[in-house]
Amino acid sequence: MKILFVSWDGPQVTYLEGLFLPIFSALRAHGIEFHVLQFTWADRSSIQRTRAVYEAAGVGYQSVRVWRRPKALGAVLTAWWGARQIARAIRRFGIEAVMPRSILPAFASLLARGISSTPIVFDADGLAIDERVDFAGESTLTLRYRAMREIEVEAVRRAAVVLTRTARAAGVLHARAGAGTSADKFHVVGNGRDPSQFHPFDQTTRERVRTRLGIPLPAPLLVHAGSLGEQYCPTQMLQLFASVLRRRPDARLLVLSKEGDLLLKLAVQMGLPAGALTVIALQPEEVPEYLACADFGLALRMPGFSMQGVAPIKLGEYLLCGVPVVVSNVIANAELIDATTGMRINGVESAALEQAADWIADKVLRDREGFRQRCISLGRASFSLDQSVQAYVRALSILRPADSSRVSNVAAVQSLQKLDIGRTACDGTVQWPVRQTVRDVVELMEIQSPVGAAPGVPPNGDGPWTEPDRGVVQAATLAPRAAVLYVSYDGMLEPLGQSQVLAYLEQLARTRPIHLLSFEKAEDWTDAAARAQVQSRMESAGIRWHPRRYHKRPTSVATAWDISVGTMSALWLVLRHRIGIVHARSYVAGVMAWVATGLTGARFVFDMRGFWADERVDGGLWPREGIMYKLAKWFERKFLLGADHVVSLTHAGLREMQAFDYLQGRMPPVTVIPTCADLQRFQPSQVDKADSDPGFVLGYVGSAGTWYLFDALVACFAQLRKLRPDARLLIINRNEHAYIRKCLEAGGIPSQVVELRTANHAEVPAQMARMHATAFFIKPVFSKQASAPTKLGEFLGCGIPCLSNTGVGDMAEILESDRVGVAVDAFDAATLEQGLRRMLVLLDEPDIEQRCVATAQNEFSLEQGVARYLGIYSALESAG
Repeated sequence: MKILFVSWDGPQVTYLEGLFLPIFSALRAHGIEFHVLQFTWADRSSIQRTRAVYEAAGVGYQSVRVWRRPKALGAVLTAWWGARQIARAIRRFGIEAVMPRSILPAFASLLARGISSTPIVFDADGLAIDERVDFAGESTLTLRYRAMREIEVEAVRRAAVVLTRTARAAGVLHARAGAGTSADKFHVVGNGRDPSQFHPFDQTTRERVRTRLGIPLPAPLLVHAGSLGEQYCPTQMLQLFASVLRRRPDARLLVLSKEGDLLLKLAVQMGLPAGALTVIALQPEEVPEYLACADFGLALRMPGFSMQGVAPIKLGEYLLCGVPVVVSNVIANAELIDATTGMRINGVESAALEQAADWIADKVLRDREGFRQRCISLGRASFSLDQSVQAYVRALSILRPADSSRVSNVAAVQSLQKLDIGRTACDGTVQWPVRQTVRDVVELMEIQSPVGAAPGVPPNGDGPWTEPDRGVVQAATLAPRAAVLYVSYDGMLEPLGQSQVLAYLEQLARTRPIHLLSFEKAEDWTDAAARAQVQSRMESAGIRWHPRRYHKRPTSVATAWDISVGTMSALWLVLRHRIGIVHARSYVAGVMAWVATGLTGARFVFDMRGFWADERVDGGLWPREGIMYKLAKWFERKFLLGADHVVSLTHAGLREMQAFDYLQGRMPPVTVIPTCADLQRFQPSQVDKADSDPGFVLGYVGSAGTWYLFDALVACFAQLRKLRPDARLLIINRNEHAYIRKCLEAGGIPSQVVELRTANHAEVPAQMARMHATAFFIKPVFSKQASAPTKLGEFLGCGIPCLSNTGVGDMAEILESDRVGVAVDAFDAATLEQGLRRMLVLLDEPDIEQRCVATAQNEFSLEQGVARYLGIYSALESAG
C-alpha cells in the first residue's frame, strides 16, 4: 500500500524526520510505503537536508512552499496550490491513501481534485485549533476558528481512518462529527521512539557530552527538549529551576530547542546566574545522547481544554534515555508516571514547583541509577517504536478489506462519550459562549465588524452553528436547487443596493437558499432604524445576510484589505453552506468570487455591471497607463475567461466584448439583463401633480458627480425656464449637496426654483410622482457602452419621459424607438433647446404615460430580470 503523508511545518520543527521517519521505515516491512509532501517555509538548505534524510531512508519527499503573506489568505492560496500538488502526487506515485497531518493539510487534501476515490487517513494530531484558543488568544467566535473546525469535522467525516494520540481526543472528534460517524474509524497511535536510538548510553558518553557543554559532572542537570511556546510554561520552567538552584547552587538547565532566545531573555529578567542556562539547537540524531546526560527531564504544560489531545513525544524520549520526569498531570500518559519514575504535578503554581524541586533534590539525586533503570523499563514497555508501528498497522488495516485482523476501537470510543469534553456536547452541538447577541463575529485577519455593531455584525448573522450539519467540499456537485452566494461591494443600506441587489434577491430567495455578502459604509451602519428595516426585509425573504465593513482610505490598501476579508468570507461560506453558485456583482466582488470558486469548484457568475476599469479611467479616477487600470483589466480577462456565465447590462456592451481578441472562439455564455426596476413600487401616481406642486417640475435623482454631467443638467434647466417660466427643479441626492449648490449658482439658477432634498430608497417613488419629466446626462465615453442607468427604468415605470444623451449603452435606442424620451448628441444651448422642445411635445401626447410604463415593463421589469437570473442558475445546475 502506498500512502501520501501530508504535513505543514515551520523551519524550527524536526519531528518529521525525528518521529515519523522511523515509523515510516518500520512500516515498510508490513507492506506500507510512504511518500511525504511537506508544506513548509524553511529555507532551501533545510529542505535539501530533509530531502536527503528521507531519500537515504528510502522514503520519497517533496516540499510545497507556504505563502505566509497576506497572513490568512496566504494559507488558503497555499492550500489551493498544494491541492494540485497532492492530486499530481497521487497520479505520479500511484498513491492509494492520503494521510494529512492536522487541519491545514486536511484542507489541501479535501480540495485536491480526484481525491474522492482515494481514502483519507486523517492524523488529527490532537486538538490543534483549540490549542490556539487556549494559548494563542484565538476566540471561538472568530471566522478562523469556525472555518478550521469546519475543516476538522469534514476531514473526520470523510476519513476512512482517524488517528489521534489520546483516547480523549478521539472522543472529542467523534462527538463533533455528530451522528452517522462511526466510532470504528478512530484509532489511538503513540509517538513511539526507537530504543536503539533513545537509550541511556554509557557513563563515558554521558561524561563526554557534559564536558562538551561545559557542565561539571556532579552538577544536577535538568533538561527540556522541544518547543517553548506559552503552553510549555517557560516562566514556570525557570521558576522550578530557580527553586532547584536554591537547594543545589551548582545545578544547570539544558534546553534543546531552536526557540531558546525567549528563555535566555526570561532568565536575565529573573536574575538567574549567568552560565546556569545552556541553550542549544541540535539535529534529530544528536538529541538522544544529550538527553541521556541529564538527571531529570521537564514536561510541563499549561492546563487547557486542548491538552486532553496532547501526548508529548519528549515523555517517551526522556524515559527511554533513563531520565525521570516532572510532568504536568493534564497531558496524556501522565498517569503512567509514579514516584519511581517521576513526579506528576497539578498545575504550575509555586507550591507545586517547590514540591517538584524537593523531589529532585531529595529523591532523584540520592538514587540516580535506580531511577535510570526504572525509567528505561517503563519507556520500553509503553513508549517503544514497535508499539507505535503495531498501532499504525492495526489502524491502516481498515484500508485492506481482505485483512480480518483489524482491531476495533468502538468500545473505547463509545465509553469516552460519557466524558465531560468541555466545549462540545456528546450530541455534537457546539456550546458557544455569548450566543445571545453575537451570532457571526468575524475576526479572521483581524476583520472588524461594521462600525456601530454591538458587539459584532447584525444579530441575524450566520445563525446558530451546530456541528452535525457541517458542509462538505463538494461544491462542484450541485444540488437540484443550488444555494447561491451573492457578493456585492455595494452596501445594502444604500439605495443602489436596495434597488439593484436586494429587490432581486427577495424574489430569488423564494426558489433557493440565498446568502448575501455585502460591504457596509460606517455612516450608513450608524443609522440603527434604517439598518433594522433592511434587516427585517432580509429576514422576511429568508436571505442570510453576512455584512462586512467597507474601508475607504487609503484607497488601494483599503480595497485590498476588503478583498482579502471578502475572499476569506466567501470561501468559508461556500464550504460551510455547500454553496453551488457564487454570483459576483462587478469587479471587486468578482475578485472575491473568482478566488473562492477556483478553490472550491463552485460555479462563478460574473455580473459585470459595465466596463468598470474603463469607467475609472473615463471618470478621471485612474490614469490609463497606471498599474491599477492594468491590474483591473488583467482581472477582467480572468473573469471573462473563467466565468461559468457572464451578465451584461447592455447589448452594446456585449458587442464590445465579442470584439475582444482573447475571447475569439472562447466566448462565455452571456445574458443581457439591464438594471431592472421594481415596478410594483415605481408606477404612476394616482395623485394629480398639479395638486402637489404648482408649475412644471423637472426631476433629477441620484449622483451628480464622476461621469454624470451635472453642469449640462443645469444648462438644460436654464433653457427649460425660457420655454416654461413656471419650471421648477426637484433634485433627490444623498451626499453631494454642496457641489450641486455650487453648480446651480454658477449656472445662474435662483435658489427659490430649486428643491434639493435627501430621500431613502423607499421614499424615492413618492418624490418621482411629483415630477413631470426628468433629465440626466452621462459622459458618452467607451465604458458607458456597457452601462444601463438604474434610474431610467424607475422613471419610465412611473410614467415619466426622459431627456438624456446618446453613447450610453442601449439608452438612446430605447428612448427614441419607443418614443418615451429624447436622446441628444451634444450639450450646447441649441441642441438642448431642441431636445426640450421635442420633450414638451411628447408630454402633450395623451398616451405618453402608458408608453413609458409599457417600455419599462418590456425592458426593465424586475420580474423579467429575476426570470433571466433563474434561467442562468438553472442552466448551471443542469450542467453540474
